[in-house]
Amino acid sequence: MERFINPFSNRMLQSVDLASMTPEDRDRYDESIKIYRDYVNTITDTSHRERKKGQTEGRKKEKFEIARNMKAESMPLKVIAKVTGLSPEEIERL
Repeated sequence: MERFINPFSNRMLQSVDLASMTPEDRDRYDESIKIYRDYVNTITDTSHRERKKGQTEGRKKEKFEIARNMKAESMPLKVIAKVTGLSPEEIERL
């Protein structure tokens, strides 16, 4: 595989004269742009998924903490389940 060329580094994109490129150079340039965009999209997508996963886990932990506190205050199981959205079985295990 050829060395990856970041087409956006060093203001290269601004100084590139596409019309003066040979067809082979233009193909390599276009391929570099595709590789770079794929890389950026992969990183962005992965980061987004990880952030969403963390938020979901954080919300679940918060629900358990609220349920734990409500249970400590001897609130009815039915009320705890309604407020937190947790199942009665999950609450009983706390």
